[in-house]
Amino acid sequence: MLLPVAVSAQSVGTTTTMTAQSSTSAACSLTSLSVGVTSTQGVPAGTITINDAGSGSPVSLGTTTLNASGQAGFAFALANGVHTLSTVYAGNA
Repeated sequence: MLLPVAVSAQSVGTTTTMTAQSSTSAACSLTSLSVGVTSTQGVPAGTITINDAGSGSPVSLGTTTLNASGQAGFAFALANGVHTLSTVYAGNA
């Protein structure tokens, strides 16, 4: 099941995309996210942080390092309900 996600790019000259897949139980959704960063200034390197602002102030769900292709993956459980996910890219591009 694909979920709607909010994507925000934090660096000029980069584009960040996020794709989510989820399986839902009665209590939570097991969610996996694939994040990709592209840049007009070469291959991006650095980290991506996923935030959830669904209940007000953003809460970090995790940070990981981009691979050599500018891709990263996340997996976590979210309580059932509305979640507003965003990305923060901290890197060289």
